[in-house]
Order: sequence, then C-alpha cells, then structure tokens
Amino acid sequence: MPFAPTRIVSINTFSDGDSNQRPKGPGVSKVDPPQIYLEKIASLWMSHRGESVPGVRYVLDRLPDGYALWIKRRSKHEAVTDKYLYGHPSGRYFDSPNRFFPHCLHLMDHGTNEGCPCTVCHTAGGKIPAIKTHQPPSLPILGLKSKGRPRIHEPPQPLDSEGTPDIYRTLINRLQRVGKLDVPIEEPMSLDWRVENEYLQGVLDKTSKQPSWIPRLGELVLLIRNVDEVGSVRRTQTGEFKIFDRKKNQWQGFPSWEAGVVTQVAEEALQIEELTRPSIKDFQVNYTGFRVEPISNPNSKSKPFSRQYKYLPLHHIKPFAFAAELLRGVPQDYLRETIENANSLSCTLTLIGKLRFKGTWPSSEIYCKGIYLGAELLVVGDAVRLVPTPRTAQVTEILRITAIKLCMWNLDKATQDDQSDGHPYNSTVAVVGKAYTTDVKRAAAGAQPIRISFGLIPAELQDYGKWYPMHASDQSFQVPFTRILGRCYGSEAVSLWFSQPFKSGAADAITPSAALSLGCQGILEARDFARKHDKRLSKGGSKWLWSDTRAEALDVESFNGIETAKYDESRDPKRWVRHIKEFDGIAGPEDKAALIRAAEKKRASFGGLASQSSFVQSALTPISGTASDEDEEDIQRARKRSRSVAEERQDQNSKRLSESEDPIQRNEFLVSKAKEPIVIDDDEADDGTDEELGDRSDSEDVQMVLSNFQSRK
Repeated sequence: MPFAPTRIVSINTFSDGDSNQRPKGPGVSKVDPPQIYLEKIASLWMSHRGESVPGVRYVLDRLPDGYALWIKRRSKHEAVTDKYLYGHPSGRYFDSPNRFFPHCLHLMDHGTNEGCPCTVCHTAGGKIPAIKTHQPPSLPILGLKSKGRPRIHEPPQPLDSEGTPDIYRTLINRLQRVGKLDVPIEEPMSLDWRVENEYLQGVLDKTSKQPSWIPRLGELVLLIRNVDEVGSVRRTQTGEFKIFDRKKNQWQGFPSWEAGVVTQVAEEALQIEELTRPSIKDFQVNYTGFRVEPISNPNSKSKPFSRQYKYLPLHHIKPFAFAAELLRGVPQDYLRETIENANSLSCTLTLIGKLRFKGTWPSSEIYCKGIYLGAELLVVGDAVRLVPTPRTAQVTEILRITAIKLCMWNLDKATQDDQSDGHPYNSTVAVVGKAYTTDVKRAAAGAQPIRISFGLIPAELQDYGKWYPMHASDQSFQVPFTRILGRCYGSEAVSLWFSQPFKSGAADAITPSAALSLGCQGILEARDFARKHDKRLSKGGSKWLWSDTRAEALDVESFNGIETAKYDESRDPKRWVRHIKEFDGIAGPEDKAALIRAAEKKRASFGGLASQSSFVQSALTPISGTASDEDEEDIQRARKRSRSVAEERQDQNSKRLSESEDPIQRNEFLVSKAKEPIVIDDDEADDGTDEELGDRSDSEDVQMVLSNFQSRK
C-alpha cells in the first residue's frame, strides 16, 4: 500500500486552555505528541470544511495552547490505560477526539468558548453526558442551541484600531484567567507579522553577528554626499573634521554634512579599513554600499527628503552618536537642516522582534530581540555604554545585553480597554545584561580583571583598558532604557574615525578613557534638544516617544521607496484578515461575502479610475521612445543589487493580499520606568525566564504609542 501524503493543518492562536489542569494521583504520564488527537481533529476539521481529499493524511500542527493528553493506569488492571485530554478551564477532561472536536471547532471559528455547544461546556454536574455512537459529532452537536449562559465565559477576542486581533491584550486577558503564562508570541491573523516576522528575525540574527561599526538598517547616520575618490574626512590637529586629499597630501576644507536613515545595507562583506578610505569592489555602490535617505522634519506634514536618497560607500557615513565631535567648528552653511531633524528624534523608542510573553498575574514581560533608541539599533548581544553619574563624568561602564523586555505591572488596576482614556497599566523597558567597568572603584568587591579570551565582552573592546565585573558571575545587571547611552564601538574603529592623517605625537592622540566617552555629552544634549523641539513630546509633556514601529517613530512617509502605513491610503487590515481566513480555510460566510463585495466594487471602480487618473493612463499607454544612456546606466546599476527575501516575499503576498506596511498609531498614555539599576540573580535574568522586575519607582514620564507592539518596515 503506497504511503499516504501528509498535510499539516494550522490552527488559530486563540485558546481557552489552562496548562495547570491535569489528572491527579499515581500512574499518570503525559503523551507527547498527542498523535491520536492531532490526526483525528485534523481529519474531522477538513471534512467539516469540505476540503478533505481521499488518500491524504491530515495532522494538526499543535493542539490549542494549554491542552495536553494524559494517560492514567487503572488501579485494578495495571496493563489497561485511559487517555484524557486536560486543559478545559472548568477542570473537566475530554475523553475522546470526537468529544473535543466541537469545542476545538468553536474556538477556531469564534475565538471564544462563549456559546460553545460541546458536552463539556454544557455539563451541569460532575458527569459528562455520553455521545451517542450513531450520531456524527461534527454537525449535529454543533447545531445544538445554547441553553442559557454557559458556565465558562470568554469575552470576544480584542481587536486593535485597525481591526486586527490584538495578540497582546489577548495574552493579558489569558494571563488574568490562568494566573501564570509563558508562551511564544505569534500573530497569524496579522498580515504584517506573517509577511515580515521570519525576515525580521533573520536580519536581527545577522546584525548581532556583525561588528559594531557597520551601520544598521533603520539607524540615523551622518553622511557626506560628494567626496572624490582621493578624499576622506579626517580629524585635524585642532580637533575639527575636514576633507583630506590623500593624493596631494593636503586639507581641502569642511565637508557638507547631512543626516539620514539607512534603508538598505551593504550586501558585500566590509573591511574595517573602509571606515576612512574606499576599497576596490567587484560591484557598484548600490550593491556594496548603503542606501541613505535624508530625514525630514517630524513636526511637518511635508516629507520631501526621502526622495533624495543616495547610495554611499562606508567611508562617507559616520555614526550620529559622534555628531557633536564631527560637526565641531563646521560653519552653519555646511550643515543641512536634516541634522536638526535627526536631533529632534533623539528621544524615540521602538521595540522589535517580540519573542515571548511571560508573566504571573498581575505582572508580565514581553521579551524582544532589539530596540531602536534614538539614532541607533541595539540588539541582544551588543555591548552598550551606560550614562555616567553624574552625566558630566566620563563613561566607565558597559553592559553586554542578554535580554530586552517590556515590563508591565498593575494589570489588575488598569482598564481592559486599551483604546479608552481609562487608567493604563504601568510599563517600562528594562535592559538586562552583564555589567563591566574600567573603574576598579566601581567593580564588585574583590573582582579581578576579566580575560578577553573568555568572550565575556567583544574582543574589539580590549584596548579600552582593563575591564572589571560589577557583580557576581551568577548575577546580572538590570537598568531602565534611559540609562543606555548607545552602542560601544570597538577601539580600532574609534581610532580610525578620530585619527589624524599625520603622526603628530602623543599629545594629539585620544586616550582610551577619553575614547570611551566620545559622543556622550552630544547624545545627552541631543535628547535635551528633542524634548524641546519634537512637538509630539511637548504636546503630552513627556520625555520619550514610545512608538510601535521605527517608521512611525521617525515619521517618514516612505521607507526604501515603500509608503509607510500612516501615509498609505490603500492599507486595509480588515480585508487582509478576511483573506487570511480564506487562505487558511477558516473563512465564514460573512467573510466570503465581504470579499466578493470588495472585488465587485474594485472592478466597477477601475474603469472610472482609468479614465480620470493620469497615473493609470500612463501605465496603460504603450511606451514609446528609448532610454537615454544615463537612464540605461542607472538601470544596469540597479540590477547589481540582488532582491532581498523581504522584497520577494512582499511581492508574492501583495499579489494575493496587497502590500503591508507599518500600523497606524493607537492611543497614547503615560508609563513609568525603574529609576535605578538593580542586580538580579541569573535565574531571574535569562532572555525568557524573568519572574519579577524588582523595585519599580515612578520618576520619568514616557509617552507611548500602544499598538500591537509590533515593528514593521
């Protein structure tokens, strides 16, 4: 007999399961995987949907969260066992897949157990009524009318302002019900998440393995458009940065500086020497360099600069963290307004790469892979500098990040409607890691200098001096995000950026301690500037703007040539949800009817659109004439850059569902932050095992744009 092909059937995220429910007594063991339920429920579900194909074996990808199959041996007959599926909120069990199927189907169709017709939800006493053997379970049982209000009541699945299921409020509500929760974060009903999550995780993994001096996607940088091949920007003996002609061995004057956002990164490997001079490349700069789009004013509706993007080699780009040093002495005529725009964005915050939701009611944490803080992207594994105390002192402390988490507490005291003006729950971003210092006075008692070969800190930091741990080896350091200054760049990279073309003696050299503090005062002053000039902050009287996406934080109209959600008039997440249900085979009659109406409306309106829109007319008009030599060169140059996985995936999904962009803003509210760093044991500070944040005191207001806590391009 030939082997039957297998098809995996995916279920929806919602579940009323309680993992704390399990059989009691001796002779109990868990069945993992629960194959009989996975196969039987999948087969019944496909038959119910009318999609079952003879000869195909169907298997669920998993059971709803919180449900588990258990075996219990009978006391009188040790060889005889019974299987029970536990997880129902009532504590009762399902004794067969046929009995569980109506409940599972109701969860998939309605996202709640309210009105569920299954026999377990309808049990009035302790005994579950039997299923008649001649009665097929899939249709007659589901056709039962609910006799009054069921014992277990679940509210409808909450939606965000765009009509997409709000996974974070759903998880908070579930935490309230079960008391303790630790689950991965998945958003199968969000097209943004389905399209970009896998790609985003890949980008963050790649970023975490690269040297700190390579510009990252979405970062704000300083750039110089026009420097000839023999010129480079170098530091003079007076501390100013000018263009140095390597061929003539002489200075040429100040460069013209701009600020922009990195929207494409180099596809070819880079060498650290390229920080100050060009190198021979096999391909054009649009493949080997970085696409940088000048940043527009966040306080203006006009966004003209993103269209003036430029592909640049690495030596034309400098970290915005060193803006104060790089722009010292530069005449105002050489500074574009984009630099002031970038300074206005120094108090923005965005979490990306959400991994897990974990909590014990009424507190919870969302673990993330990265965070945009002002100009920079920081990821787990980075070494970051900590703001000195007092802020005018030199930087001596760093933190090797092991976890980035959004901490929420007082959930029981907050309104359950995140869209309302009611009292919100308290939240803050905490960064956890291993802390080290070059100041032996601030080291842990009896601490000895660490060995770089042990890998406790990046090898590129070894020339800053001796590093001492600030806590015991089995502990971690936890700080609020406001204590993070920015990435700690390697000493060799800093030396190249701030070196002089002539060897002028030790008097002009930057000491390791001074190098570690470069940019510190400039970053802090930029944050002060942002609080006065970013109207989004001054409007709410807050000190930080906490946005759902990087594009939203920067308030850009487009990113890499693609409109962002705020400016995309064609964005329709509610329609996307209907499409997703149709693709997954779970669309109801209302969803299908809405899609048909939308398709008919689109066809009816296209004729009028074509007759009125010059854009459509130009697309339908045959092309005449030939491209100029310059145009042809641009076309050939563009072909040098290979299409990314995200671009390919976006095209594939846009053909089916339409393009996906950043989510629009939701309601804003004030949150609190932990004031001081704390030392915690490692068993409380892993990337997904924290139980408590520790002492949290309200001290600095942060304005937060609460949405799906999802970062999308």
